[in-house]
Amino acid sequence: PWLVAQPAFVTGSDREEFRLGERVFAITTDAVLGAARAVGLGVLRDRYGSLTGAQLGRGMVRLALTDRTGRVLADVRALRAAGAAP
Repeated sequence: PWLVAQPAFVTGSDREEFRLGERVFAITTDAVLGAARAVGLGVLRDRYGSLTGAQLGRGMVRLALTDRTGRVLADVRALRAAGAAP
């Protein structure tokens, strides 16, 4: 069995290391994607928006436990949906 997660950016205060460039780019990208969503391009935010470590972790666990094939390729949309708080 395998699970491949394809998150865009992983953000949040729970990260052990601080990566300034990644953090700045994630904030900028999320702002641009938020503006795109306001004009009807929400699919871009759904596909490329950042996730927190908690969302990523919950999504991976839920997808791994609910998949019957044992082979999961999860993009940001699948991870976000599965990682939504209960």
